[in-house]
Amino acid sequence: MTFIKIIQSCIFTAIFKATGMKRLIPILSLIFVFACNNNASSEDEMQEKLKSTMLNFLYEKIAHNDSSKVKYKIIGDVIYYDDDVTHYYDCEFKVRMSLPGRKDTVGTMGAYISKDFKEVQRFK
Repeated sequence: MTFIKIIQSCIFTAIFKATGMKRLIPILSLIFVFACNNNASSEDEMQEKLKSTMLNFLYEKIAHNDSSKVKYKIIGDVIYYDDDVTHYYDCEFKVRMSLPGRKDTVGTMGAYISKDFKEVQRFK
């Protein structure tokens, strides 16, 4: 047994003997709840930031940001990878594009988005 495991075992035994089993379960439950802090809000914020950056990029490609010519909507979640080598987010979007008076279509678009969200490079 390593030194750290021995110390962990001694601490656990001391807590168990001092509090008993009835008090140990609530203490461990509280530790478990705080240890499993979910970062869902930061994930949601990242998804929204990537979506808004991509939509801004798509509308900038239309003359004078005229959304009466075409409408874009990103459907579902963004699939992305934080690439530390290139310092870009490698993203894949499911986009609905509709033209007024015509049918709409859904397709997949890929883009590299810079970490500061100022540069977008489409690749698919």
